[in-house]
Amino acid sequence: MNALCMPLLFWSGYKILRLTCPKVEVVWYYSLLFISYIPMFLYVAYVYGEISSTCFAMVFMWQIIRYCKTGKKSCYLWGTIAIVFACMMRMNSIIILVAAGIVLLFHAFRAFKPQALVWLLVMFVAVFAVKDGIQAHYEKISGYEISDGIPPVSWVLMGLNDGPRGPGWYDGTNHDEFILHDYDTESTALDDKNKVMIRLGELWADKAYSIDFFRRKILTQWNAPACHSYFETKAFTCVPEELPEIVHRIYYEDESAINDFMDRYQFVLYFYVAIAVFFAFFSKKEEHGLENRILMIAIVGGFLFHILWEVMGRYALPYVVFMIPVAAAGMGRMGEFLNVAVQKIFGRLK
Repeated sequence: MNALCMPLLFWSGYKILRLTCPKVEVVWYYSLLFISYIPMFLYVAYVYGEISSTCFAMVFMWQIIRYCKTGKKSCYLWGTIAIVFACMMRMNSIIILVAAGIVLLFHAFRAFKPQALVWLLVMFVAVFAVKDGIQAHYEKISGYEISDGIPPVSWVLMGLNDGPRGPGWYDGTNHDEFILHDYDTESTALDDKNKVMIRLGELWADKAYSIDFFRRKILTQWNAPACHSYFETKAFTCVPEELPEIVHRIYYEDESAINDFMDRYQFVLYFYVAIAVFFAFFSKKEEHGLENRILMIAIVGGFLFHILWEVMGRYALPYVVFMIPVAAAGMGRMGEFLNVAVQKIFGRLK
């Protein structure tokens, strides 16, 4: 399934660019950046929802942009299916639905399209209805009631811990809290809410430590060029010598070379994303439709979410993939700017 999702993921990003920045050279930049992002391809073999949820999230954002620009009713169907699938794979994809909600709210009032708000409501209902429906189905066939599980606030509490693996990294305290309260979701949530408030009070009282804590937390996730891909996928059922040559080279011979490449790749990606953001806010030629910014809104949403939630290099992967079309657009903008600047310079010299 992950392998099948890869071409759809690429196609969705391509269609987003054709709708928002229809210059041919931008598509070439996007293609080069996409095929050069090694961690994404390493995660194809990793069955944990990264590739599939990112793919369907990208399809969903494509349909949101397509709807705002063309008004085609088929977007209702494909967009709803895509976000439901994305949230089935990883419920954190609700961040993308919130980003789309911002865009659709703006579009509804700007273009006087109340049906956009109805669609937004339908998508929220569909996501949670499918989630609850799947749980009800398994409860019925198993004959056991499924617990609500660890409450979200427990993940926030863990995200505010300065554990041995790093600030906000998984340390099992959420499970410990759940067990401590005899697997009772409500009592766990009530107790952990109080602990979160106490922890926030501690962070507020020591500003220097708080700045250092969140600095380290942000860097461990967003300054991990390989997105933890080697650590997560370096699991084989044979000794290294029995691996295919290309796999052996990637994991045991050329890992440092690939990491060095990804370090430079990340710098280029972040630099051109910054360029794209600059032009989005300050260029007079930039279109004013908020749908053109949905990728940026989703990236900011993921960043803000993980300031409080658990962090890990792997969790940045979807947002890095969302950055690829943005960076390609930034390259296009930079090219236009340099072309105009060179023409003006040579024009004055003449």
